Amino acid sequence: MIQFIWSFKLKKNRRQRVLSVVKKLNKIRKVQGKKIDILCNDMLIAQKQIVSQMLSFDFMIDFYESIIGQHNINKLLNAACQKIIENIPESNIAIYINKDNAFRSIHLNENIENNLSSQQLADLFEISTAKSIGRSNMICGIEEMLSMGLNSSLKSFDNYSIFAVPLSGYSRSEGFILIWRDRATPIDSNELDRLGSVSVPLVKAIRSCQALTELEIVVG
Repeated sequence: MIQFIWSFKLKKNRRQRVLSVVKKLNKIRKVQGKKIDILCNDMLIAQKQIVSQMLSFDFMIDFYESIIGQHNINKLLNAACQKIIENIPESNIAIYINKDNAFRSIHLNENIENNLSSQQLADLFEISTAKSIGRSNMICGIEEMLSMGLNSSLKSFDNYSIFAVPLSGYSRSEGFILIWRDRATPIDSNELDRLGSVSVPLVKAIRSCQALTELEIVVG
């Protein structure tokens, strides 16, 4: 009888030890599983960042190639707008030039019903508002533009995802790029990064065209 009880206790202790080991193994496996999940997520994020950087790099090359050798301001701005639209699909682009106090190049998506017109853009952006946006040194969303005096009474941008990218450098602004798209497919941060990267080369190209035009006027 005593031997039976002793044998039973041994088996019970053995089972408890086995269960303890199994619990520890399960705990270790769960911790390792979480670490693997975190590692996989980090790898996916890194991969997405690399792809985004490659797209931005390709866009910059395409953009440079499209504006190199453009000496006419209208052709320059039209080429810039076309290249932006190619890389940010379904978007609308308008480039405001401070020297003219007006939108110089406007490319509208014909597939959008009741899209903004050239006159609506002119009514929305008074000269003081346009100059404030151009000097802002940051990509402006609708709230920032409203704070700078955008005409909110027209409610023209309610259905759009809209941003303005300043064209400035060396303490002087040349204007800004206005981009908008249907709110159902909002402009994302990667697209804004790509758009922001064209600001400096476009400013330099605009100034070169303006200087060449002024020189031609002087020479006669």
